[in-house]
Amino acid sequence: IPPGRYLLTASFQDTRERIMGAVRDVIDVPPFDPSGLRISSLILSTKLDKLEAGAAPAVQADAPFMFGNYRVVPRTSQIFKPAETLKVFCEVYGAGAGMDGRVHLDVTYQFYIQDGGSWLPVGAPFTLQDETDAAQAWAVPLTGWPAGRYRLELLATDRLSGLTVLRGALFEVDPGTRR
Repeated sequence: IPPGRYLLTASFQDTRERIMGAVRDVIDVPPFDPSGLRISSLILSTKLDKLEAGAAPAVQADAPFMFGNYRVVPRTSQIFKPAETLKVFCEVYGAGAGMDGRVHLDVTYQFYIQDGGSWLPVGAPFTLQDETDAAQAWAVPLTGWPAGRYRLELLATDRLSGLTVLRGALFEVDPGTRR
């Protein structure tokens, strides 16, 4: 689609897990240049499973939720309870392949909490060095996190080219009963 601002409305259903939901959000579509380092959207997920290489989904209905060797079921809400786990999936595109045929990425995760009009870092950044998979899946328990609005940023650096790219996602920790 052409670059610009769009209203995205999507619904989904997982009949096996009996999950249904809808998402409505404004998205900005950049001009996609096939060259350069890029990160897909950070997908906040209810289910995040890595399948063995070459394994087919257990049920054909799982296919819409397949990204490479991962089964990723998106969340219907960006609001989490403190007892839940934040599960995130994304893919890094455009990284060069080394002599071994694999990408070599340094991936840094940093959380921020909204404080009035500012975003304050939460803890130190967490870095995974020399990741050889362009698909990134990560889970963080939210137990003990104070209620608030958070931003997760993922910074990927291609070790071969030195290029970096940043992508973020918003979520909320709410100790209440709403969901």
